[in-house]
Order: sequence, then C-alpha cells, then structure tokens
Amino acid sequence: QRSRQMSDTARNLFNLSSLTDINNDTFINEIYTLISNTAYLASIIQ
Repeated sequence: QRSRQMSDTARNLFNLSSLTDINNDTFINEIYTLISNTAYLASIIQ
C-alpha cells in the first residue's frame, strides 16, 4: 500500500514537473530529493 502510494506520488510529481515551465535547477533538486527520500524509505523497509 505504502510503496504504491509512493510511486503514485512520484508519477504525479514527474507529470507536474513536465507540464510546468520551471527552472531546470529546481527540477534537478526535486528529482534528487525524490530519489533520496525513496532510497531512505527503501532502507527502512528492508
């Protein structure tokens, strides 16, 4: 349930970022944060 929710959130964030004309640095920062959070959650789950 939780991982499903996370993947949905990630997809929504990606779609939002793709549709919005935003600063490239901001996009990179958001992706980096998302990956970091996902890795952190994965380490907790394991």
